[in-house]
Amino acid sequence: MKRCITLSLLGLFSLPVLAIDPPPPVIQKITVSNTVKTVTFTPSPATETYNVKSSVDVGAPFTNDGSGVLSGTTFRATNSQPTRFYSVAATPLSSNDLLSVNLLNRIAYGPTPDELARVKAMGPQAYINEQLAPELIADTVDDLAVQAINTATPSPPQWQFLSFSGAVSRSK
Repeated sequence: MKRCITLSLLGLFSLPVLAIDPPPPVIQKITVSNTVKTVTFTPSPATETYNVKSSVDVGAPFTNDGSGVLSGTTFRATNSQPTRFYSVAATPLSSNDLLSVNLLNRIAYGPTPDELARVKAMGPQAYINEQLAPELIADTVDDLAVQAINTATPSPPQWQFLSFSGAVSRSK
């Protein structure tokens, strides 16, 4: 689906720009080796999940194929079934999830599962506000638990918090 967006440059003139949906996943190859059938496909950007469908006849409706395991962009199934035709469908990320992923890519170290869940819970704008006011972020270093393994006497944590202001000079 194509969407038309108008881009205005300094108010002098405007250009129509076409926004095209990302390409769907495309099956690259299907291989059969002994008892394993492998379907490999290209990834589609901004995709939440992939769904492999199959049919015994190309004219019949394709249904979800639960006979194998999907790992990344590779689907593996046993070769005990009759010849099948395959297709791959992609479920795109919602606009809010895509915004959260892009936000974490731009202002953090990337969308880890924990941070993504945190941003989804609090909202992208609240996360931006939090990052712009780091002094309001709670310091949780004192809440860390120390677990001693294979030691005779466990020692308590020796955390020190230092704060200073002014010029620093080097001493010998």
